[in-house]
Amino acid sequence: MKKLFVTLCFAVATICAVNAQTNDMTLGARLGGNLEVSFQLPVGANRVEIDGGIGLGYYDHFSLQVAASYQWLWNIAGITGFDWYVGPGAYVGIYNFDNIGVTAGVLGQIGLEYNFNFPLQLSLDWRPMINVLGFGDGHWGYWNGVALGVRYRF
Repeated sequence: MKKLFVTLCFAVATICAVNAQTNDMTLGARLGGNLEVSFQLPVGANRVEIDGGIGLGYYDHFSLQVAASYQWLWNIAGITGFDWYVGPGAYVGIYNFDNIGVTAGVLGQIGLEYNFNFPLQLSLDWRPMINVLGFGDGHWGYWNGVALGVRYRF
């Protein structure tokens, strides 16, 4: 687990160093069904979004999750800073429902965002997720949620 974490940190640091000349990276929060730290990194005209956070479900359910998605971006009606995006991704996490287990799956993400003239980005998105690893008892799950993103652009 430590090797995976160190490898992930190294990969993110390398990508950040390669893209350090751009002003399109963001760091902030994604607030919805989960409370997540959100990081967006440009990849050409598109980007990668990496979110990590906690889910506080009903009946004392708890989860930790990391999700990543590749997003294609398009401007809306020629309005500077007003964009929409869509893309696929994946997630992995741990949970404690009735027992502790590992979960992983695929996701899609679609949303709207506005980038202000100062370094603030607001977004509203929908991210359905399908659990393919299954719960500890082998069941599949499906989740979706709408979230508000508040991020600092640098």
